Amino acid sequence: MARLAGTVADIESKSPDPEVPAKAVRRTFPADFKRRILAAADQLEADGMAVGGLLRKEGLYRSQLSDWRKARAEHGDAGLAAWKRGRKPVAGAAANKVDLRQRDRRIARLERELAQARFIIEIQKKFRR
Repeated sequence: MARLAGTVADIESKSPDPEVPAKAVRRTFPADFKRRILAAADQLEADGMAVGGLLRKEGLYRSQLSDWRKARAEHGDAGLAAWKRGRKPVAGAAANKVDLRQRDRRIARLERELAQARFIIEIQKKFRR
C-alpha cells in the first residue's frame, strides 16, 4: 500500500484561505500589463486562434479586453493608464454655482439651528420665573 505524500499540515498550508476579506478590493492592472495582453490577443486573432485560453490563463474577462481596446483606440497608450474613478471635478462657472448652492444650504441649516436654540432659551427663561 502506497503512503500519501505530505502531512495534514502540508495539505492545510497549500489550501486557500477560506476567510472572506472585510472589504472587497477592486483589481487594477498596470498599463504595461494591458499592452502585453492586448498585443498577445491581437497576435492570436491575427493567427486565427481563439483568445479564450489567454483570458482564462490571465484570469480576465472578454469585456475587459474590449474596454482596453476601446480606450487604446480613443486615447492611444495613454488610455491604458489608470484613471481616477467617480465623478469628475466641476470647473469654471459650474463650480461657482455648486459652491453657492452648498453655501446657501449651510446658511439655511445654521439659521434653523439658531431658531431652535433661541426657542430653547425662551422656554428656559419661562421656567426660571
